[in-house]
Amino acid sequence: RIGVSAMSVQYDGLSAQKAWFFFDKEIVCLGSGITCSAVEPVVTTLNQTWLNGAVVWNGKETLETDSLVRNVKRGEYVLHNEVGYYFPEAAKVSLTAKKQAGSWYRINRSRSKDSVHGKVFKLWFEHARRPVDGSYAYIVVPGVERIATNAMQRIKIWHNTPAIQAVEHQGLAAIQAVFHESGTYQIGAWSIQVDKPVILQITKGDRAFKLDVADPLQQEKAVRVHLIDKNAKVNQTVEVKLPQAEYAGSTVSQTITTGN
Repeated sequence: RIGVSAMSVQYDGLSAQKAWFFFDKEIVCLGSGITCSAVEPVVTTLNQTWLNGAVVWNGKETLETDSLVRNVKRGEYVLHNEVGYYFPEAAKVSLTAKKQAGSWYRINRSRSKDSVHGKVFKLWFEHARRPVDGSYAYIVVPGVERIATNAMQRIKIWHNTPAIQAVEHQGLAAIQAVFHESGTYQIGAWSIQVDKPVILQITKGDRAFKLDVADPLQQEKAVRVHLIDKNAKVNQTVEVKLPQAEYAGSTVSQTITTGN
């Protein structure tokens, strides 16, 4: 039902750390360390799809122009085709909703040169030219006609840096973290130390916590995790043996008992 995925981008002069945190009804999308030496402008696309119905800002303002650039405030959102894009922090957002034309040949020489026409919805962040340590954050909420902003307050973005990206969903009592670097980090009530780069998830059960750990790089044999939560009376070190061979990269789960 829930999980987390990540990507470390190193491509043609562009570097970035990207992570996606999947919860019951929301997907938290984070990017950090966005750096590029190329002369072309760098953007992060939230979505590009066929235009299907109205584009609505904050549940009330229907887009009347076919393109705009807006400095959104924390808590604002865009709705299109029953998908919401919520902004947990201020950002510069560009949007177009207009007819476009192009050919698939422009990006794939094996495809047709015939022109394709249609109205397109496109939403993106602009990071300008040669960004250094840029970042972004947004939350996708699919299958809705309106976003309940009070529900968004239960989602806490604790870290969004090149070293760690971590989110807590207080409604689900779940913490997810992508450790791009080893170290000790405070995530909500938890102090978590890892000695290897890993992806980690903690979910609360009735009388214990479930710990999920994975090594997407498929390089490590084990990882040591030290967990402290004074409220739950947890203070223990867990040695997690990681799968090898054809199972490398898959998730390992363990139960963390509490002192309560």
